[in-house]
Amino acid sequence: MDRLIGGVDGESIEYIELGPEKEEIKITTRDRSILGQNREELTATLNILGRLDMVAFSSHRGIIISEGERFPVTWDDGIRSKMHSMADTQGIEFTVRPIIDKQKLHSDVIAYHVLDCRDPQANFDM
Repeated sequence: MDRLIGGVDGESIEYIELGPEKEEIKITTRDRSILGQNREELTATLNILGRLDMVAFSSHRGIIISEGERFPVTWDDGIRSKMHSMADTQGIEFTVRPIIDKQKLHSDVIAYHVLDCRDPQANFDM
């Protein structure tokens, strides 16, 4: 759906009609503004304690699972090896920056960009 609405350019795709017959919604090039700006990366950082799951290292994407919640994440190539070593390990601390993508309709509007990760349990000697 995101790509379809993004493709309404007035030439290749003139408009899209959605919905049942009596409640149709018509989206034209004028109406694309309902989606707002592309992406906004917030300056705040958060720490999430959890496990990196459903990882696609080639596209730098994954999901952090923390206390039953799922947080979609991305990361830069600079921490790829660090993320690889932390994958599928419980109790990892991820420092993330929230990203708001207002053009997403069906998936998570808020995602997170991982700035760093560490295993807090690795600091303890038993």
